[in-house]
Amino acid sequence: MSINKFHHYISIGMIKFFMRIPECEEIFSFFIFSKLQNFKQMKMKLFIAGLLFVGISTVAMAQTTPVVDKREKNQKVRVAEGVKSGELTKRETRKLARQQRHIKKTEKAAKADGKVTAQERRQLKREQRRANANIYRKKHNKRDRN
Repeated sequence: MSINKFHHYISIGMIKFFMRIPECEEIFSFFIFSKLQNFKQMKMKLFIAGLLFVGISTVAMAQTTPVVDKREKNQKVRVAEGVKSGELTKRETRKLARQQRHIKKTEKAAKADGKVTAQERRQLKREQRRANANIYRKKHNKRDRN
């Protein structure tokens, strides 16, 4: 038997012995209660720490796509400039907006599992290249709002 187990059994035996004495009962019940309270507090702290760890790891696991987001923002600005200058008709603007929504939907689907794969990145880049070409073509064709 190891020394720690021996001390444990001696401690329990002593507590049981002294619990029989009425004067000592109050002291040991307080001791046991305070140990129980400490155990509950420690258990709660460990639970909260575990929740924080899971929450942080989940947030860190969420994949980001900064290149896609930057291109998306630039395309949005280009479309807005085209509308403001009159280079884009209402129909052209609707089509470009639909294309941007589709790209956003594809990006959301790619991020859904927490990992954007190389194939999903290629797909997003391909769609954004097409959108860039469409914006350029529609801004520079013979049609305008006026």
